[in-house]
Amino acid sequence: MGKPEGLILDKKKFLQMAVESLLNQIDAATLHTIVATGRDEFVRHARTNWVGHGFTTADYRRAFQGLKRRADEVPVAGVQAHAG
Repeated sequence: MGKPEGLILDKKKFLQMAVESLLNQIDAATLHTIVATGRDEFVRHARTNWVGHGFTTADYRRAFQGLKRRADEVPVAGVQAHAG
């Protein structure tokens, strides 16, 4: 029996898709809250919720970096930058 069509065998790609899926499920304010809470808390939470995929602590840290990069690109609605 062959591989099912659409099966993702590359863990890096699968992690990227997991991050993209999370980003599609949350709003900017939630994203900024996750990033503000910090990497260690994200990793702790991810370990209990992103299970069964073979992700390691290093993978969760990479996922957090992806979230952080996205948060840097997306302003929080209703929050204005203050000059000086």
